[in-house]
Amino acid sequence: MAAGSRASAIVGMGAVTGYGWGVEHLWNGLISGKSSAEPIEFEEFRGLAAMIPDGGDEEDSITLFGRALYGSGREAVEDARARGWQPGDRVGLILCSSLGEAQGWRELYFERDRRMRRRHFLQLLPSTAPSMLMAEYGFTGPSMNVGAACASGALGILIAHQWLATGFASDVVVSGTDLSVTPETAWHFRELGVVALEGSPEQACRPFQEGSQGFIAGEASATVILTRAPEARPYVHVLGGGYTHDAFHPIAIKPDGVQVARAWSDALADAGVTVDDIAYVNAHGSGTLLNDTVEAGVADHLLAERTRLYSTKMLTGHGLGAGGTLETAIAGLTYEVGEIPAPALVATAHPRALDGITPRAPGATLKSSIGMGGYNCALVLDKLDG
Repeated sequence: MAAGSRASAIVGMGAVTGYGWGVEHLWNGLISGKSSAEPIEFEEFRGLAAMIPDGGDEEDSITLFGRALYGSGREAVEDARARGWQPGDRVGLILCSSLGEAQGWRELYFERDRRMRRRHFLQLLPSTAPSMLMAEYGFTGPSMNVGAACASGALGILIAHQWLATGFASDVVVSGTDLSVTPETAWHFRELGVVALEGSPEQACRPFQEGSQGFIAGEASATVILTRAPEARPYVHVLGGGYTHDAFHPIAIKPDGVQVARAWSDALADAGVTVDDIAYVNAHGSGTLLNDTVEAGVADHLLAERTRLYSTKMLTGHGLGAGGTLETAIAGLTYEVGEIPAPALVATAHPRALDGITPRAPGATLKSSIGMGGYNCALVLDKLDG
């Protein structure tokens, strides 16, 4: 396995999801096996969505996007401190999002006649909430926004891991926040033919199973804190990662899976592990036919026979730019809890697919994230001894 000197530790987590505000709500929802998605109906759209419930402090932001980012961020910081983390002198922050503050901008143009107070307008800018969260804690390290479609959240963690390895930052807060289930985005995703629309969530979104309609629209804010400082008690370690681009199509993944496989192989090499070390793939697993076929095919081609696949998108919905951060946090929690919250299978499935809640076997996890346009990101996660 990779030497400890190569690893970054995830020492704090926070989450706001369709299950509610907090990691405890997230985990309890996952192990219930019940999806957080519910039927939604807009003027020109009817389907399923896992949407964040209202909450947070309106003094923080008039928008739910901002309040959710603060909510998951504060929970992660307090969680990390409870686990022994002491922030260094260059704490950075990376915000990962695909569509970002879609609801806030929609409200400005459609409900407020393009007018609002100056401080409220500033809250819509993608730089404001991260800056104010850093100001709240006195974090003065580097900060940036990552936009790589649905691979954004995992890429943000990979960048944080690289920042720590080079000394560019002492610690990094990575927030994946995306609240973009609006009438306009829902309608367009329906027209693209990628979202599940009918029936129960379990029947509509079936990653790696026959008959899946596509992904369930989702919202999330998930924050993780990475460090190389030895004093904190980690959930899991990031051992390495890989990142490629298909250079093929504005929407579709390239069917040959070559660049997905390369991202996975690069992640294994960067982490210093072999295919035999990988026990699980926490897959992108969107429930779309092409994506699931490519990921399963890459697993069959590249990984050992014992390696199993799972996806939690039926449960949480597809958080777009936040999905990779949220799913990395979920994968990390499996090392803490000892169980994998895989959804129960409801149809003929790929033989690697897990069927329901499963005790976690020893071994590393490969986290795969794929973004529309050809973004492929992979992380290798494991809990190191000591």
